[in-house]
Amino acid sequence: MIRSNERGVVPATPFATGAAVSGRQFIGRGEYLKRGRGRLKSGSSYAICGIKRIGKTSLARKLLYETENWQALGWITVEITLQDCQSFFEMWRRVARKVEEALSATRHGISPEVRDWLNAVEAGGDVYEKVHDAVESLFKRLMTEYVRTILLIDEFDYVVEVFGDDVETRRARMMFLRTLAEPKSGVTFVLTSRRRLDQLERSTCGGSTFHQSMLTEKLIGFDKREHDAFRGYMAENALYLDDAEWETLTNHAGRSPFMLSKAAEALFFAEDGLSVEEVLTDFEKEHIKYFQELLKSMREDGDCLKRMIQIFVGPQYDLTENGIDELKLYGYIWQKRGSRRYETISPLFEQYLKREVRDDSALNFWPLMTETEHKLRDVIALELQKHYGDDWETELRKEADQKELERKIDNTIFFIDLETIKRYKKNPGERLIDQCNFRTYYNIIAHYRKSLNLFVNFFDGRKLTELKKYCFKIHDLRGPFAHSNGHLCTTLEIKEADLACEKILEWLK
Repeated sequence: MIRSNERGVVPATPFATGAAVSGRQFIGRGEYLKRGRGRLKSGSSYAICGIKRIGKTSLARKLLYETENWQALGWITVEITLQDCQSFFEMWRRVARKVEEALSATRHGISPEVRDWLNAVEAGGDVYEKVHDAVESLFKRLMTEYVRTILLIDEFDYVVEVFGDDVETRRARMMFLRTLAEPKSGVTFVLTSRRRLDQLERSTCGGSTFHQSMLTEKLIGFDKREHDAFRGYMAENALYLDDAEWETLTNHAGRSPFMLSKAAEALFFAEDGLSVEEVLTDFEKEHIKYFQELLKSMREDGDCLKRMIQIFVGPQYDLTENGIDELKLYGYIWQKRGSRRYETISPLFEQYLKREVRDDSALNFWPLMTETEHKLRDVIALELQKHYGDDWETELRKEADQKELERKIDNTIFFIDLETIKRYKKNPGERLIDQCNFRTYYNIIAHYRKSLNLFVNFFDGRKLTELKKYCFKIHDLRGPFAHSNGHLCTTLEIKEADLACEKILEWLK
């Protein structure tokens, strides 16, 4: 990592990490902006959906900023955050005040008729009919004066809490938005939300047609061009990374604009002499906070977390194509064109998923396989402890390191793979055996049966041969990358794996 000698003492970071970005910090998103501009120019509404901190608000505000030069054509822009509103009525009072501010800043000004309807919104209090009529009349009056309003409602997910307590009330208020979203009403909505509008409507009021009145955009992580643009922005701000260092950065931050900015900020303020790897390893806990937010969202979104685990940890037991499409629509996963492999926000997040939910009983979607895995671990631990005592894990680790050295000479030797060792080193508080997979369980058993005559009470020669077949069969289903991360288990494969688990459990009794 090379820093410019001219950087000097910089009082503030050039990388925004706690709020929406603008100006030169807003990078890429050209295709989204193009579609959004076209939508707004036609008077049609536009919704931006995506996971937390993917840049929804930044994109929406960029669109509004670019439309400010439409004021001469009679457009005004208004922004509210729904989270700040205690009720449906307060939302419209906030909108009315913002409309007043926007009109006051234009040559058009505020006509007496518009002033009357602005006052009527305020005076309507919490009476639905009064507020409904006042809001509708306000925008109709503006239309007669050749003024159109672009209304950004940020964090629209809060519609569930803000639009009332009972289904009929929420449905009526959603239908009111549907009416306002018609081009003839004079209002063009820009909405941002984590969940899709149709899903919000179902959970809020049992269904309406508001989502059908607008184009819904799914915002995902940076593509390669945006990655390159961000790397260029880092260089402009005195951070020059070579290809290896850039790969280290993207392995941590992936395609997330937020994570890239957080990581770049950490590098920007890092002590001289530290490598990129050292800085980002120390900084990893900051990314973990974001990952925890994503996991919370996935748990709230029905079976999303369970589906993510099946894709990135495996096995893909009861996953369906519809379930995969649901994850794509939420923006949790995507695919490069022509690739079968699914990607998520970053490689580091994939590792986090594997580590955090390995033994989560709530996600035990294949109980028989989980039981088999736990039983194999317990038997291995028991046998090694009998021979080595309480230091059995240390001895296992030494043997694994020795076999790794031998493998460099004779790569047909396989004991515990290097990735498992790396995971173990990052989580030294966990048992090495808990980081292993079914293939490794067999390798450990076979090795110690041959070298120390352990496990003979469980496996004779014939059973050991069958154990290898069964463990490798389960491993092929357990690991998604064996099938390019896009494989769904067939009914036959599930039956074969179940039979393998039953046989192993029978031997381990």
